[in-house]
Amino acid sequence: MLPSRLHTCEALILRSRDHREADRILTLLTPDLGRLDVLARGARKPASRKAGKVEPFMLVRIQLQQSKFLPFVGEVQLLNPFQGCRESLQAIVASSYACELVYNLTVEGEESDLNEEVFGSLLTVLTEIDAEPDRPNLPLCWLELHMLSAAGFEPALEFCVGCSAEARPEPWGFSVAEGGILCPDCLGAMRGGRPLPLEVFKILRFLQRSTWEQVRARRVAQPALSEARDIMRAYLNHTLERPLRTAQFERRPARRSN
Repeated sequence: MLPSRLHTCEALILRSRDHREADRILTLLTPDLGRLDVLARGARKPASRKAGKVEPFMLVRIQLQQSKFLPFVGEVQLLNPFQGCRESLQAIVASSYACELVYNLTVEGEESDLNEEVFGSLLTVLTEIDAEPDRPNLPLCWLELHMLSAAGFEPALEFCVGCSAEARPEPWGFSVAEGGILCPDCLGAMRGGRPLPLEVFKILRFLQRSTWEQVRARRVAQPALSEARDIMRAYLNHTLERPLRTAQFERRPARRSN
C-alpha cells in the first residue's frame, strides 16, 4: 500500500519479469517503502518511454500510482544505469547476487527503520561493482554481513556461542548451525564447527562493525577474504535453508583481487 494515491521515490530495481504480452512486473527496493512489486504497463514495447529504464541494477526516480492489483508505474527517470555492472559476466553475476541477497533478506511491504540503511548498502555495493567490476568480493562480503544484521540473523562474533566466553585474538572456530564463533574448548566438544583462522575472524568482525568508507581504506588479504566468503556462504545457505541461485555462477576470487 502506497502512502498516497501518487507517490514518487528513488528505487533500485532488484528484478524484472515479463507479464502478459507487453508489461513487466518490477521488484523495487526503495529507501522509504522497502521492497515492493509494481506493474510497468507497456514496458516491453520498443516505443515505450519506459524501455531501457526498468532493467535490474538500475537506479531510477519513479512515480507510482495505487491500484487494486499492483501499483502502476508512471514516469521513470533514469538516475544511474550502472553500466559497469553489465560489462562482464563476473560483474553481472556479482550484481545479480547482491540483488538476490537483498531480496531474500527483506520482506515485501515491511515498514522498517532500516529500509533506508538497506537501500544505502545495496546502492553502495552496486556503485563499487560499477566502478571496479573485476573486484566484487570485498563489497559482497560486507553486504552479506550487513544484510544479515539488518534481517536479524547477525552472526555472533563477539562471544563464543557455546559458553559465552569473550572472543580473544587466537584461532577459534565457527558454527554455521549455532550462528557464531566457538572457543577452542567448544570447537572440540561441538559437532559441525569448523576452524576459524585468526585473520579470517578479524576480517569478518571488521566488516561487520565498519562502514564501507572504513572498509575501503583498509587492504584485505585475498586468501583470508576468500575463506571469509566461504564461511558467509555456508551461513547464508543455513539461514535461508537453500543456496542463492546466483551463488553457483560466482567465479572463485583470483588471489590478487579483493
